[in-house]
Amino acid sequence: MRLRSVCLVGLLFVGVGCQQEAGIIDSLEKAGGQVSRGLDGSPKSVRFTNASVPTDIVEQLQGLPSLQDFHGDADGLTDEQVAAIVGMPKLKSVTLSGSGAGSQSLQAIAKSRTLSDVDLSGSAQCSDEVVAALKDQAHLRVLRLNNTPLTDVACETLATIANLEELQIVDTQITVAGVRTIVAGLPDLKILYVRSDGIDDSVIDAVAGMKSLMKLSLSGCPISGDKLGRLSEISTLEHLMLAGCDLSNDAILKLGPAELLKTLDVSDTQFSGVGFRGAGFLTLNGLTANNTRVTDDAVGDMAGTPVLFSVKVRGTTVTEAGIRKHFPPTSQTAWEWDM
Repeated sequence: MRLRSVCLVGLLFVGVGCQQEAGIIDSLEKAGGQVSRGLDGSPKSVRFTNASVPTDIVEQLQGLPSLQDFHGDADGLTDEQVAAIVGMPKLKSVTLSGSGAGSQSLQAIAKSRTLSDVDLSGSAQCSDEVVAALKDQAHLRVLRLNNTPLTDVACETLATIANLEELQIVDTQITVAGVRTIVAGLPDLKILYVRSDGIDDSVIDAVAGMKSLMKLSLSGCPISGDKLGRLSEISTLEHLMLAGCDLSNDAILKLGPAELLKTLDVSDTQFSGVGFRGAGFLTLNGLTANNTRVTDDAVGDMAGTPVLFSVKVRGTTVTEAGIRKHFPPTSQTAWEWDM
């Protein structure tokens, strides 16, 4: 009889827990959140894609101890609130863009042994001193600190995160000297996004010797392209973004010999496509060249690229007639242009 009573109490407790969880999920979804469950039925992911994170989010998330993934625009959340979220026991991935993340948050991240993917982009309090809390935090694999006040001093810390595979430091105050520090400390880095006024052509020399880099974004950096061909020396490079750089067509064609390059974004550059066929690009699958100088006359130069599946040329004078002259509707290459 006693065992039966215990079982009934246990079942009652589980039922109440499920009701509370259902109420929390309903509240999150009404606020614009998207909640995903795992195979065991428990909530694993909460994302606010088109809505801001509600200010009472901490209290709600504490009722979802199984949560592993949380993403949203966190403008308005305090350092204390962010620290509470990143300190959740099973959280693996978190994006809290625009939040008040500061000293408490970074210390909570350092203490976590489950978090591997962190995005605190737009957090004005993420200074060099605050980020120092992440020194030697080997559990981190992905770190995005875009639009923060970081300088080269922070790079000394970032270079100690031994297992880091992806680092994004766009719109910071980091210079080429900081990039060199990162490259020296993280030779196995696979993905790097960087942009600041302190980046110039010498950044190419800094990254050209990387042995594991697969994805690189220098979009918007004030580079001229004099050394651009050196990027083809990165034998592992598959994806390269150079949108908004002051690059000539000839400079871009120097990337043709890259052994594994699959996607290339040269939007808002002086790229014309003339000479593309003879430059190489034998492994290129996707070319994005919006707002460039590509014309119908240059479309034929792209027809010789053997595995080109996607070309985007919006904001150019390319016409459907010019495309179909070399790429019929049955072609393997899909085009996007201004109709």
